[in-house]
Amino acid sequence: MRVVAAILAVLLCACGGAPPPAASAPASAPAAAAPSFEPPPPLTRPRYRTGKLWPKYRGEEVAGAVFETAVEYLDAAQREAYRVHGRDGKLVDAAGRPLDGGPPGEDGKPRRAIYAMDAAGNLYASFDHGKGRFHHSSFLAGGPVACAGEMVIEDGRVVELTNMSGHYRPPPFTLDAVRERLVEMGVDVEGMRVAPVGADVKPGGK
Repeated sequence: MRVVAAILAVLLCACGGAPPPAASAPASAPAAAAPSFEPPPPLTRPRYRTGKLWPKYRGEEVAGAVFETAVEYLDAAQREAYRVHGRDGKLVDAAGRPLDGGPPGEDGKPRRAIYAMDAAGNLYASFDHGKGRFHHSSFLAGGPVACAGEMVIEDGRVVELTNMSGHYRPPPFTLDAVRERLVEMGVDVEGMRVAPVGADVKPGGK
């Protein structure tokens, strides 16, 4: 077969022809790049009343003071990774990805994110939390909060909002400020269930 192919090539060249070019695979279209997301700068002007950390948890960032382990306290740079934003009606992380709790836990209940809001209205949230490791107090390093609680989030849609926080025990009225901020951020709150707990008392304890 090689001899025949060589003879054919010689004959084609002698006749002024040329062998047809080898077929090449069609170039695939470049993958569409995900739209970039640039988080807005943090708000700095205080606008909301705040409550202090409940006294029993003071010193928790030191192992053995409150829990056997040290609770993580974020600094300003670390905190930015937990600040959440509004995008296309959804609540998204610092990279612009919709927050989502994933499938329900073994108990059949939805996985909840904890959140805290500071005096300026910046919101911080995380699904990765645990006793003696990461709490509502972690976001602002034990500093005061305008509200703190839990959220049920599905593909960026806030399904439920609460003020459930043993560390701060914010009163129910503080949820109004969180809802206000979600709307200002462009998050669609249509159908969001607000589930207040506790009484309207001054947050922060004695």
